[in-house]
Amino acid sequence: MKTYEKKTLEYYNSHAQSYADNSLNADMTVLYRWFMKELPAEAAILDLGCGSGRDSRYFLSHGCNVTAVDGSAGLCRQAAQLTGLDVKCMLFSEINYVACFDGVWACASLLHVAKDDIDAVIDRVAAALKPGGVFFTCFKQGSGEQVIDERLYTYYSQETAAQLIERHPQFAAREIKITHDVLKGRETQTWVNILARKSF
Repeated sequence: MKTYEKKTLEYYNSHAQSYADNSLNADMTVLYRWFMKELPAEAAILDLGCGSGRDSRYFLSHGCNVTAVDGSAGLCRQAAQLTGLDVKCMLFSEINYVACFDGVWACASLLHVAKDDIDAVIDRVAAALKPGGVFFTCFKQGSGEQVIDERLYTYYSQETAAQLIERHPQFAAREIKITHDVLKGRETQTWVNILARKSF
């Protein structure tokens, strides 16, 4: 485990309850619909970096088969309590699924992966998807990397997000759009949202 991963996970383990309380009621409907319209009924979804379990709960309520994963043991407990799932505690670099999922949902999670490491993680995401599977992820809009409250954040623009996906030929099509943060008091924060489909 790299130092930045250790520090980020220590933060979430120490603040799991407050993080869950703060994020649980965020209205993600627009992004849920954007993602789910690309999926078959009863889709198999990997919620990668599931946090509080908020998104897993939504997908379960819409008939999906959900596998929830997070690197923070504290957040895994929060998500398991909320969803009833056996939430798996593992790092992004430990994901080793092969052609298991119709969709991989990585909402505000891969932004904690250093830019030197992100390509290897996206290769693992691509491996986990079935052919034709859909990948969603999002980053705060900006550039560079920054440590805030011991957590590493990486920032992308629409252009650099497009370049990131283009480096992975497994993904034939992509759509990128900007949204505003839905949490109260953070409306000025903008996000770069990526939706990409695996071709093979």
